[in-house]
Amino acid sequence: MSGKVLIYGGSGAVGSASARLLKKMGYDLHLVGSGEDKLRKIAEELGAGMSVADLRDPASFKRVSEEAGKELAGLVYAVGTINLKSLRRLEEADFMDDFRLNALVPSWRFRRRHQRSKNIRTRQ
Repeated sequence: MSGKVLIYGGSGAVGSASARLLKKMGYDLHLVGSGEDKLRKIAEELGAGMSVADLRDPASFKRVSEEAGKELAGLVYAVGTINLKSLRRLEEADFMDDFRLNALVPSWRFRRRHQRSKNIRTRQ
């Protein structure tokens, strides 16, 4: 296999495991994460590009896209959050923040990225 795979959450458990597997399969990698030290260690181990980004910031996606390059063989979104407050202490804003990062952000970003890709078709 060949091409570059962009991995959001590349320094987490699922993202780094995915990166190691994809590297063994022959893919080039570009890892994205919020913790620079951990991300750098994994990127160096795998010979991958990297971008430090907070995905709650909409501007980060444009920058990451530029740093990763235009042609991608795939995307992995291994970012996630869960609020561990007791149910009694959770506010609506807590649910909405988790929903935004876990569901809305990847949906919006992948759709936008796919629509620009020459290799991927989307249904209208």
